[in-house]
Amino acid sequence: MIDYKDIITIEPGKWGGKPTIRGMKITVGDILSWLASGMTIDDILYEFHELTKTDVYAALSYAADRENGNFAPAPVTEYSALIPEEYILKAKDEDLQRAVTGEELLERLLPRVEKLFDK
Repeated sequence: MIDYKDIITIEPGKWGGKPTIRGMKITVGDILSWLASGMTIDDILYEFHELTKTDVYAALSYAADRENGNFAPAPVTEYSALIPEEYILKAKDEDLQRAVTGEELLERLLPRVEKLFDK
């Protein structure tokens, strides 16, 4: 499996907080949809010159980890310092920790971010 942590990024407020490839407008879901529709990796690379084969495999690895419950979320590239310690959860494996992700995290962080801009 590819180590996707440096490739898959999540930026709150950008592309709905969906995991993207290196912060580009291409999401993991886009790549999965293209593959599911019958496009080959070579087809995707031909159509989207900014992608690499490693990017496609990173999207697949990320999706596989999410599906198999081995999920360590992609790094949040903005506002990550605002994640309060109480929102870090220990997974079943004590060596593996993950941050609360998705809408729940955004709902909790949004008021803190808004306060920053109100100052």
